[in-house]
Amino acid sequence: MESVTPDRELLTQIVEQSRIGIIVTSVDANQRILYANRAFLDLTGYALDEVVGRNCRFLQGANTAPEAIAELREAIRDGRTAVIELLNYRKDGSEFWNLLHVHPISGADGQPQYLLGYQRDVTQRRHLEQGLQQVRRLEALGVLTGGIAHEFNNMLQVMTATLDMIEYHDAGLAQRMTTPIDSGRGAIARVEALTRQLQTFAKGKPGATTTAQVNEVDESLREILTNALGEEVQVEFDLAATVGSCCIDRVLAQTCLVNIAINAKEAMEGRGDRRLLIRTGRRDVDARQAQVYRIEPGAYFSIELADSGRGMDAARLERALDPFFSTKGSRRVGMGLSTAYGFARQSGGT
Repeated sequence: MESVTPDRELLTQIVEQSRIGIIVTSVDANQRILYANRAFLDLTGYALDEVVGRNCRFLQGANTAPEAIAELREAIRDGRTAVIELLNYRKDGSEFWNLLHVHPISGADGQPQYLLGYQRDVTQRRHLEQGLQQVRRLEALGVLTGGIAHEFNNMLQVMTATLDMIEYHDAGLAQRMTTPIDSGRGAIARVEALTRQLQTFAKGKPGATTTAQVNEVDESLREILTNALGEEVQVEFDLAATVGSCCIDRVLAQTCLVNIAINAKEAMEGRGDRRLLIRTGRRDVDARQAQVYRIEPGAYFSIELADSGRGMDAARLERALDPFFSTKGSRRVGMGLSTAYGFARQSGGT
């Protein structure tokens, strides 16, 4: 079949109407943008006169990886095609992951004359991959935590049995050691409570599930939270009318929410405007998202807590759901968010 070479006008239309961002730059040290198509402008939020003549470095920012930039520069210097993912920034300051291809275009003399760059926004894919990695890591932690909880229970049974034997076989000794024995039983009770939290995170204990209205579960916390957080924290509810009922452990759900709310109060310490928003809504999870988060596709109800605190940096956020991880040092055991995660998984969600 005879090939047909498109004319210049048709090629221009193809490039302009492409959904892939395309730019052409010079090959000199400045690598100035000579051309940018509509898709590139839509991707970055800039107008044509704001990009022509500039180096593409204006899309980079604080979180753009220096090693990725170095790899790109080396490929350009060697005259090789570069394929790399960069964290770039739009005009409005928002981040996006850019799958960037840079290819040298040679002139009649065989020497590079231009650089052709085409790019695609892969932010959603990156987020899904990160979500999948997080789920896998938490599942591995869950297996480890479940084993720890099991061993805890075995040791607690031995300790409880030992105290029972002392009280049963030697009443005199038990009477003289009332305070140490009571202290021991108190310690056992605290460890048992911690073990239950570990089991919740490990999804080893399904809990007493009942059908409950999601909004009623949240609304019932209004008075409890007012007392727990004090008048200095303004608690707001935004409960969606579309939210219905689901099967959950109502007591565990309320315990998790109160625990997170108290953590939120501490995160807002020193702030003048301290607000906690509890919002419910509906989330439709498609097959792709369901595969990432290991849940069934379909309609879900969401419970969201948002505070006006300082938030967490990326390193702390990465470990926020880990058992025993706390931003408060020795003041907390760090099981609040871990328990909430385990509760959500037990309830068929995430």
